[in-house]
Amino acid sequence: MIRLDAFIQTLQNVDKVEILPYHTMGKYKWQEMGLKYPLEGIEPPAEDRVKNAKELLHTDNYTKYLTR
Repeated sequence: MIRLDAFIQTLQNVDKVEILPYHTMGKYKWQEMGLKYPLEGIEPPAEDRVKNAKELLHTDNYTKYLTR
């Protein structure tokens, strides 16, 4: 995240950054289509990990949004 923050700071056209944690809400769609869910076994991050990601993006040059 620190490297991502450094990269974002080099961009002139970034107004906001949204942190969208992984979730399994679309898993049922794969099952309904009879397909194997490619992210099976991947767990969504704990709340503290998402919060930590937000804190690591610490620049004042853009607005940070934490979406949960």
